Amino acid sequence: LGDERIVALRMLGRFEERFIAWTPGERFAFSMIGTTSPLVKRMGEDYQLTADGKGTRLAWTMAAEPSRLGNASTPVTRFITKRMIRRGIPTLDRLLTTN
Repeated sequence: LGDERIVALRMLGRFEERFIAWTPGERFAFSMIGTTSPLVKRMGEDYQLTADGKGTRLAWTMAAEPSRLGNASTPVTRFITKRMIRRGIPTLDRLLTTN
């Protein structure tokens, strides 16, 4: 806990994150501690993984306080975020099944 990472997302900016929860194979969560994005003031995410008999169920919670620009661009930002998650799920699945 307390480890930090930097994630750069095309079109959204660079995000500095600090892990606030880490249970291998079950849960990870982080809070944003800095960003270059003009879209968000504060943000946190929580990923919870549960075996469901056929694979792994992902419960993802994201909370954010958008900036004024973020509020104005919510429909576009929501579309981009959903698309990134849909594309990232197969990668997460590969990581979970190989480790």
